Amino acid sequence: MRLTKTFFILFAISVLSILCTACSSKKSANEPIAGSGSGNLTGNVFSYNDKTNATNDLAGFTVSIDDISNTSVKTDENGKYNFMNLIYGIHDLTFSKPGYGTFKLFGVNHSKIGSSANNIIHGINLGLQSTNQVTNLKVNKEQSGPLQALRFTPTLNPVPSADFRGYYRLFFSTDPNVSNTNYKAYTKVAGLLNANAGPVFTSDDFSSMGFNSGQTIYAKAYGDSFFSNDYEDPNTGIHIFPNLNATSSNIVQIIVP
Repeated sequence: MRLTKTFFILFAISVLSILCTACSSKKSANEPIAGSGSGNLTGNVFSYNDKTNATNDLAGFTVSIDDISNTSVKTDENGKYNFMNLIYGIHDLTFSKPGYGTFKLFGVNHSKIGSSANNIIHGINLGLQSTNQVTNLKVNKEQSGPLQALRFTPTLNPVPSADFRGYYRLFFSTDPNVSNTNYKAYTKVAGLLNANAGPVFTSDDFSSMGFNSGQTIYAKAYGDSFFSNDYEDPNTGIHIFPNLNATSSNIVQIIVP
């Protein structure tokens, strides 16, 4: 009887040891699993100025694997890069080069697909940081059909033209200190042909941004690039605008029509 009891105690200890080992060896679904295999991860970038013009500035972009320390490569003269024998897993990539806003690509699934051990990331468009300074922003009331509207007219330096467009974004907030990091809504990159070609927003437009008619809100403009390198960080939920020009407009106070 004593032997049987001892046997069961030893058996229970063994089972607990196995379970604890299994629990401690579990990894996150997003974490590369050591020993699960590896393959090449390749891709290429395309470079642009802050307008729509492609450039040949393709070499020298640093591409880094954020979740694996000390893992980065440089693009060649054709904009191509290659991570040799990269461990399979879900990876986050960073693309950087002086003069360009840093771009991040999240959740790249690098895994063996069928008989192929390698994966390809198709072309990433990267623009230079904006050279457009928004030196002033003014707002005028207009009528857009049956709807009341507001026209926003930014002053850009250098002065835009049909052959040399300027690009910018608007940011809106109920906070008087609206900025590119403190906002409730923002516009897509807009192109400006001349000094009087600013965008018009109706009451419906403001409603779609989450603002109510009669509400006091604030707006600010920043020069941006056509290829703005913007992205949303899924870890923080914050949208990042890497190519904004450091010189922003004045803040304007408006009443939503």
